[in-house]
Amino acid sequence: MQREMTSNISTNPPPSSGLTWWQWMLMYPTLGVAILGSVPTWLKIPSAIENGIPLNQVEAARQRDSLFSANYATCLDSEDYDYTAQNGDMTVSTKLCPSGDVLIRFSKPDAKSVYQFVSSESVQRSAFSEFLIPAVAAATVSNKQPIAQSVICQKLEDGRLIRRIQEADGRCYEQIINTFTGEVISRTEVSCDADCE
Repeated sequence: MQREMTSNISTNPPPSSGLTWWQWMLMYPTLGVAILGSVPTWLKIPSAIENGIPLNQVEAARQRDSLFSANYATCLDSEDYDYTAQNGDMTVSTKLCPSGDVLIRFSKPDAKSVYQFVSSESVQRSAFSEFLIPAVAAATVSNKQPIAQSVICQKLEDGRLIRRIQEADGRCYEQIINTFTGEVISRTEVSCDADCE
């Protein structure tokens, strides 16, 4: 009897999971394609966490950072804006950079400023560019208002623009701008004689 059981076990194959070989061939490649398709999202996660931005805005933030990098030496080196408008306590200032990009600064007396760039390529691709470009040019020529501050020095460092600014009253501030979001992270009063490193 024991001999029968042993021979019975050796001749009967183990129970299968119910899937045929072709079902397994279809299931694993589909899983592989799904995993591969999510890799670009996984690659954005460290950048989103590091820079404090939502995952769906990583590409736009990278573009803002590249515009800051491209324009910081020629456009952010002074606080001389071409056009300034004020509505209540909100001030909007714009500057046309030598690269053709437009720098926009939004500021309120009780809040930190926000700097944003509009790339020349995005304006040229716009359906309204034939109307927008002359309107911006006319506005910048006819409404130039000086800003009462100057940039002493600045440098780019790890996604941050660090600037030393001197106000009209002679006081100096170190301003740190997140180049991925355009937000002023901090603004602290410093000595005007301090080294700009």
